[in-house]
Amino acid sequence: MIFALVLLLLTLVVVLGITTWRQRQQILVLQRDDRVQELVAQQTALFENIPLGIFYSADGYLQQVNGTFAAMVGASAAELTGKSAVFLFESPQDHEAFNLSVVPQLDEGRSVVVESTFRRMDGSPLQAHVVGSRVAVAGFKRGTVWAFEDISHRKQMEESLAEQTNFLRALVESIPYPVFYKDTQTRFVGFNRAYEQAFGMSREDLLGKRVIDMEYLPRQTG
Repeated sequence: MIFALVLLLLTLVVVLGITTWRQRQQILVLQRDDRVQELVAQQTALFENIPLGIFYSADGYLQQVNGTFAAMVGASAAELTGKSAVFLFESPQDHEAFNLSVVPQLDEGRSVVVESTFRRMDGSPLQAHVVGSRVAVAGFKRGTVWAFEDISHRKQMEESLAEQTNFLRALVESIPYPVFYKDTQTRFVGFNRAYEQAFGMSREDLLGKRVIDMEYLPRQTG
């Protein structure tokens, strides 16, 4: 009788232990699920709010696109998902040439960094600084995450500055009187053709030099 009671108590202890263990495991699973959902929510918020155009591509097709990239190319994320990346290029040949230049580097595990002119959905140019890295995408041979920074405005500013610089250079060259300009260290950084003709010197003789560096001037001695 006593043995039976002991056996019963042991059985109850084991059953309670198993039940408690299962409850703990269920709690741990729920906690892990909550943590996973929290991380997914954080990553989604980051993906959608980062000020860079980002998309995942797999075997040449866009799989996931953030709002910044969609706005950058003038389309919705739904329109872009599943679409071939060829629309970003002037022609299929340009797309193929781009792949040939970056795929070997990506396959070696190295990131790709390029600045180039791409195309928006309406065909207008998109000048962008682009970084690409390999990622694993289930069911596909090659997966890549691409980050696009729209540098169109910066390029326009650079082109405008270059045009102004060329205009000023041409203007200085057309002045019939000797003109020169120096930096803060009094070194020659430019002058016009009239200056060369007036003093019988070439640009190579003067650029980067100061007046006291000229060989025709006597050097002071202590």
